[in-house]
Amino acid sequence: MTGKPLTFAVALLFALSPFLSAAQPQLQAGDARHHIPGVTTTPAAPPLLYALPLETLDGLEHQLDFVVTENLTETLKEGLVFTSAPNALAKYPAIEILPLHPQFLARLREGNSYDEAHISVYLDGNFLEEDTFLEIAKKSLKLQRQDLFLIDVKSRSTGEGSSRLPIFSKAFPAYGCVHQCEIAAQTCESYCVSRPIPNCEDHCDSRLTNCLHTCGCPVAVGDLPTITTFLGYTPQATVCLFDVPNGNPPTDGHYYDKFQGTYKHEHYQDVVQCDDLHTNALTSVDYTFTTCFKRRTDLPGKCIPNGGQIFNQCVIN
Repeated sequence: MTGKPLTFAVALLFALSPFLSAAQPQLQAGDARHHIPGVTTTPAAPPLLYALPLETLDGLEHQLDFVVTENLTETLKEGLVFTSAPNALAKYPAIEILPLHPQFLARLREGNSYDEAHISVYLDGNFLEEDTFLEIAKKSLKLQRQDLFLIDVKSRSTGEGSSRLPIFSKAFPAYGCVHQCEIAAQTCESYCVSRPIPNCEDHCDSRLTNCLHTCGCPVAVGDLPTITTFLGYTPQATVCLFDVPNGNPPTDGHYYDKFQGTYKHEHYQDVVQCDDLHTNALTSVDYTFTTCFKRRTDLPGKCIPNGGQIFNQCVIN
């Protein structure tokens, strides 16, 4: 008696199942959105990736600076310090940029600035490339379809508007200030090339000069290679030296002239003037000395050594 009602209930449920399933929202594979009445959500935007230049895959520390410019105005900056891994060469080494500014990226992606905003890239303080945000976003999407190797960032600094980013691993305090002024100037000039505006270059030059004044120009930003000059030999004395190791007999020696060689070392620094002209400023001079010996051909006879064994023979014309 109990089997018939149960059979009827199962048959009824089976008959109604197509209608019940049609009333449920269907979630397609790969679709991260869950339908909630009255609430609309969208998937998170993909990260903005940047392919690392090959010259950075040397295992050394490097810095990449990214400067976003909209209508000659710097709106965002980011500096990244990283060290690439040796096995990054086997894949597509990349780094994520601007991850701390999702709202800013959303505005660029959705607004009218999508093809107007420009991003200038600098590697270790030198201009690398400049492109529109649209093109960089397209390259990022292509990267995401490759066998990526994401590089870890040691430190990340970011700033908005005219704020400066800290520059790392430089001994000169003014280096970071001048570095950011020059980055801003290069970004401004590249924008003038791509978007001709009347008096654009003059505007960039004026901004650079004002920026360098805040750095205390003229100011030293680094050491330059030392210039070493050989000034010549000066005769000191005539001495008798062993000229054959383990001489036979050990008391044999010959006459040599002793000379002193003098080297002059000039130390310079890279000094940036207020017009961004880099000059070489002499900061100090010092001298070093060497000793060498030259055989006296006019005194061929043997002598009793009084100055040790011969070393560092002079090459004097």
